[in-house]
Amino acid sequence: MLYEKLSTPAERQAYIAGLDETFETLLHTGQVYLDRRDYQVYDCIFLDNRRWMTEDFRFEVAEGYDATKGQYNWEAATKACPSGWRLPTSRDFHTLLNAACDRLRIPHYVDWVDHYGSHVYPVLKCLASKEQMGFNLSMDSYYSSDYVRYWGANQATFYNCDGQNERSLGLGRANKENYCYLRLVQDWGNNTRRRTKLKTLY
Repeated sequence: MLYEKLSTPAERQAYIAGLDETFETLLHTGQVYLDRRDYQVYDCIFLDNRRWMTEDFRFEVAEGYDATKGQYNWEAATKACPSGWRLPTSRDFHTLLNAACDRLRIPHYVDWVDHYGSHVYPVLKCLASKEQMGFNLSMDSYYSSDYVRYWGANQATFYNCDGQNERSLGLGRANKENYCYLRLVQDWGNNTRRRTKLKTLY
């Protein structure tokens, strides 16, 4: 897509200005979000009265953001979050994981830490494939045991790992100076959600 190759906010703004009313319709349904600070566009899905960005956030802040990896330290993550959006809570992440279980028709987990578990692997694969549920979370390489971390509310982090030596999902905490990905969520009322039929999981 041409838009993805545009490197500056001015180029992206000019491109979006030239689109027809179809794009405005998508904005109103909530299926996409346009960050007017830098004119980045993000696909979204709806889940349990929440709107999730299905892509890692990539708004560049002055300090604490690694543009090569798309990762933020804690202070930068809180600064990058646009108005009306928030960092996910542990409940948000559990709802997301359980939605993947529902899609795969496997039981929900309580603590989501299960090394070499029979359920963790398919859930990881489901969340790593946008074709499965319209959502995608990064995974580390099979040959690495490093966790992939996402910032959550209250400096919590959601981590996942499909490494050579372990497979796990869970919630923990990270040092404020650690760099983690950012996936944002927005409260989305029932009335608005009923008007939005596409890209919903239920």
